[in-house]
Amino acid sequence: MKKVTNNILKGMASRFSATVMLLAMGCIAAFAQGNKLYIEDFDIAPGETKTLDIILENEDPVSSLQFDITFPTGLSYVENTLERVTSRITRTSHSIVAAKQGENVYRMGILSTSSEMANSAVKLKEGALLRIKVKADIDYKGSSINITDIIGSNGTVSPSVRLNMDACAVNANVHVGDLKNEQTDVVVRPLEFATVDFALDNIIDIVGLQAVVTLPEGINLAEDKDGEYITYSNRLSGNVVASISLLPGETNKYQLLISSLTSDKFEGSEGTLFGLNIMANKSFKSGDIKVSDIKVSSVYGVSYDLSNELSVSVASVDDPSGDGSWDINDVISVTDALLDGSDELIYDLNGDGVVDVLDYLSAIDKALGE
Repeated sequence: MKKVTNNILKGMASRFSATVMLLAMGCIAAFAQGNKLYIEDFDIAPGETKTLDIILENEDPVSSLQFDITFPTGLSYVENTLERVTSRITRTSHSIVAAKQGENVYRMGILSTSSEMANSAVKLKEGALLRIKVKADIDYKGSSINITDIIGSNGTVSPSVRLNMDACAVNANVHVGDLKNEQTDVVVRPLEFATVDFALDNIIDIVGLQAVVTLPEGINLAEDKDGEYITYSNRLSGNVVASISLLPGETNKYQLLISSLTSDKFEGSEGTLFGLNIMANKSFKSGDIKVSDIKVSSVYGVSYDLSNELSVSVASVDDPSGDGSWDINDVISVTDALLDGSDELIYDLNGDGVVDVLDYLSAIDKALGE
């Protein structure tokens, strides 16, 4: 048994040496545009371990393959995680290898172990060939992976054909979360207080957020009952303070900052984080609140840009029912206000300071389009 095993190992070593020689020298070289090895661009969070597919698209039969992968600082290959994808490489058709070549550089590849040339190629013409795991450091901020010196061989013919392939760069972007607004359309009334809520879905622990807020003309910041322009959610501790100030030289752009001197973590990983308190003037009709240049800070003091920007549509309505159109519902609303003795400004349609029958008549006129 030991003798048989030794013979198998010697045979594999011999084939491996021959393949390495082929890939290094090549009996016949072919640069085929139809052969492509790559990893798709991906997002990863600091501290996260992620599985990546190494994909091969090949017009030519590929029996063996080698390539170098260089990982950026802060992103590393997890040792001994190279794995074959059995839909393309069976457990006995090829051997696989990942050998460290230098700092953050690994040479990886497959080697046909078939005794018959006709059966030496990988199966199918596209799809994942190998899988690896990578891990991002806690301060990783995004970079790229480079795959170079990609050399394959077609061992189904004699002599074997060397297949050169283009190098590729893989965007390994960092992703820590997204700021969101789940209100598709915000409706406000002239001179009435309103709050626009923003939610943060965060993958890592966050201790601070900053952004640029742009208000449309006719929308202004407003103070809530506590005298705050920002309403705090229960995700923010009592130590967290929000400030919003006009950017120098701007009339409607503000710098928003939410943080604490004690670096308190924002509670949870999803849900409303804060509300922006606003008020529309009498001339405002519609516009967009924009939130851009969004950055967050991690518990390790690393700042990250969030890739998304927000645009929230805001429209002003002055009809009593608040649906944006004058109809019988508004007449009913004014009638109910008269019966209840309401003095709310929304029902004072003629602006004389009182809610009376004249407002009821105005509602009828508006509903009739007069």
